Amino acid sequence: MEGNTKNIDKSAKDNLQVNEGWELKRLRTSGKIPIAIEHAFFPLEYKKYLETEDLNALAVYKHLEEVVGIYLQDARQIISAVNASKEEAALLEVEEHEALLHIERTTYTETNKPVEYLKAVYRPDYFQYLINLSRRS
Repeated sequence: MEGNTKNIDKSAKDNLQVNEGWELKRLRTSGKIPIAIEHAFFPLEYKKYLETEDLNALAVYKHLEEVVGIYLQDARQIISAVNASKEEAALLEVEEHEALLHIERTTYTETNKPVEYLKAVYRPDYFQYLINLSRRS
């Protein structure tokens, strides 16, 4: 969709440990079906690595690692449920207040520096998460 420099919200600033950032907002699709709305926030210095690329097709992590040389190591992700807002429902072609998966994720470099803070909503009919639990020591 679009990338822009903006005064990012407090949660993005806190998770990225910055005062300014760059936002990449994308509508993700499967074929012609809209399946997710992603708001990815990056420290402002990452703007130069991303803004000249085709943002709708760019595999950001692959680009950062293979082209820029920034290697990603860890991420912390929270998955919850939310009801679609009027805007989200229109973009995702679902009913307003329909359940969506809500993801918040902070991704870190191999030196534990925050690179991306993602806030996204996904249609649950296109995403599943599998978690294996074990008591083995």
